[in-house]
Amino acid sequence: MAQLPRSARWKARWRPALGFRIALAGTALLVLVVALLVVEVGNGSRRSWENWLMNFQFSGSGSPTGGRARTRRKNRFVDPKPLPAYLGEGRAELGDYSVRVFDPLTQSTLRTDFRLEGTTSLEDEASFERFMGRNHRFFREQVAVVLRTHHRHELAQPDLKLLGRKIVARVNRSLGEPVLKSAEIKGFSVYESVDRSGFVRREPGAELGVP
Repeated sequence: MAQLPRSARWKARWRPALGFRIALAGTALLVLVVALLVVEVGNGSRRSWENWLMNFQFSGSGSPTGGRARTRRKNRFVDPKPLPAYLGEGRAELGDYSVRVFDPLTQSTLRTDFRLEGTTSLEDEASFERFMGRNHRFFREQVAVVLRTHHRHELAQPDLKLLGRKIVARVNRSLGEPVLKSAEIKGFSVYESVDRSGFVRREPGAELGVP
């Protein structure tokens, strides 16, 4: 009778033992899980072991942490500022703004806060809301561009009427239609942060880039 090769004899010897060890480990793990469940039920209510079971769920639809993470990601893209309000006869509140401009030469950041009001060519509230519903974010971006491209030292003592005219020109040119007839800046304030310090309000005419 032919003798099996050494490798075949080794597999024939260890394969049953390996299978037995895997089965034994699986049984031990099952017993451990059942024992933990029994202890949890004995020490508390149904809610306690339900919460324990939740720890075994992956970060998905059933996972509390996964749900919160998706909510945070979703809220990250929500614009917290409310939509503009129509006041009647073309007049409208166009929103509150806070625009930051960084100067790499002085390592300072200038922040301008203001409220924008204006007159539009939109005849009623329904048309105004439709327009802003489609263009609100783009409208705000164009206003911010005007502030960011304006000279920093002129922002420290600004000509608000000139800024308003620049906003009208920029918005209408970008939209390709004369939607905005006039823009009025109210409550204009300038704040500066030097070397990543906190923002300090700058009075009109104050020197910028100085802590």
